[in-house]
Amino acid sequence: MGPQEHYRQQKLLSSIQRKFLLNITGAYNTTPTAALQVIECLIPLHIKAKIQSTLVRVGRLGRNCDYEGIHFDHESYEQPSPPSIIHPALFSLEDRMPYEGQGPSNRTPTEVYTDGSKINDETGSAFCAITNEAVSKTWKAKLSPAITVFQAEMLALKAAIE
Repeated sequence: MGPQEHYRQQKLLSSIQRKFLLNITGAYNTTPTAALQVIECLIPLHIKAKIQSTLVRVGRLGRNCDYEGIHFDHESYEQPSPPSIIHPALFSLEDRMPYEGQGPSNRTPTEVYTDGSKINDETGSAFCAITNEAVSKTWKAKLSPAITVFQAEMLALKAAIE
């Protein structure tokens, strides 16, 4: 790509970003784009695109790349792990963890059920532990309405673990 084509793309990206910056800031149309970018702490789009391009080349494609006089060698960076080919529902932890000579446990297995719920402004969290087909421990809490259902779920898990 020649310098003129590069400059044209840079101007195009700048004009796209400018429209959004004017809308976000409510500034006058005569405000320079660079000033709007500083006000909103945003990197110009052509620089952001170059950074993302470098990250993809080095991180995903495994290619060496130069950016602003800095050489990025793909072998110096950790490669992303390949996606799991095992569906989480079929994943058996016992098959993948070595016991290293430990014999079978004589402990009684305990099942734990947790729940975090939110209906209107009522938020709650609870867990129930079952050992030998009998309830061995229960816990519940009414939470602040500001707590999300996900936070309520995590609180139930934390309480059950403790």
